[in-house]
Amino acid sequence: MSEMNHLKKIQHEIMCCTGCGYCKKACPTFDMGGTEADSGRGKIFLAYGLLSGEIEEDTSVIQTLQKCTLCGRCEQDCPSLVKISDIIHAARKDLHGVLPAHQKIMDSIAKYGNPFGMESESRKNEQRGVEAENTEIAYFAGCMENYMEKGLKRAALSIFEKLGVDVAVIDNECCGNPVEIIGRENKQLSKIEKKLDDMAIKKIIFSCPSCMQSFLPLNKKFEIMHISQFLAGMDLNLKDAGMKLIYHDSSVLGRKLGIYEEPRKLLEMAGGFIEFKQHEELAQCCGGDLAFSAAFPDTAGKMAERIVEEAREKNATIVTASPHCYHHLKKYGDVIDIVEVVDRFL
Repeated sequence: MSEMNHLKKIQHEIMCCTGCGYCKKACPTFDMGGTEADSGRGKIFLAYGLLSGEIEEDTSVIQTLQKCTLCGRCEQDCPSLVKISDIIHAARKDLHGVLPAHQKIMDSIAKYGNPFGMESESRKNEQRGVEAENTEIAYFAGCMENYMEKGLKRAALSIFEKLGVDVAVIDNECCGNPVEIIGRENKQLSKIEKKLDDMAIKKIIFSCPSCMQSFLPLNKKFEIMHISQFLAGMDLNLKDAGMKLIYHDSSVLGRKLGIYEEPRKLLEMAGGFIEFKQHEELAQCCGGDLAFSAAFPDTAGKMAERIVEEAREKNATIVTASPHCYHHLKKYGDVIDIVEVVDRFL
């Protein structure tokens, strides 16, 4: 039997689960899969089995524990307030094996510095602003904007330019979040921290909630904030968007980082918006987490389709505040990101 050191540390949390099954109520993977193993309860029981030695790791165990976005929606319905995501994540850390799709992501980050296995464009600390080299503010673009959704990065940099805000842009650096989610050690953060120290950065602005989440261990050293927080704190004058917008709460930005008000404040400036039936703490996950969608594309696609379908019924364009959600949802419907809204109507 392996050590299960991470599960041992969270054993008390595991024992707090009463097995009531309320976590099934709104779990997207349970909705799509329908088996006990797809639920939070099933995964907690599996984690307990690994901890007690009653269950041995095999491919099905790895598959089951990875088939979760860690969105935390189940925790909103748990009467015992069990930190279900933390238990599942701890179990992943104690696994020896990884899924092929996840090995590919980890290999790509190690070799190319990004999870997509794409060659770097060899840009060196691309900067914006007249005196960007002297600024204490960094914009951490993240892999999704650097490689897959470059339009979102252009929109963000355009906003900074229009507002006269000098930022040093951190390019071609992966925050390592997918590796963390998979359950392996994130070795990226220490490298980035040194780079930020060398640049004398004090504040870091993110468009990507997942990147921001990975930087939380450094929040005593740097001021970290989402771009919606930064923009909501400024005296902006946005034109009316003239569009029917419906705001989708990213699981990471919302439940993990607690950022709900600021994106909504920006959308109100642009003429208002409507809400999904389940929003804020109860918002449904779109399945856009990179590690999850790579390993379980069909389930992730069904999760996105459900959100897009509600937006279509309300004849509204989805607004995201996460490049991962944007990249995933746009495959299925009409989507715009908050940085595009601000850039277009500023």
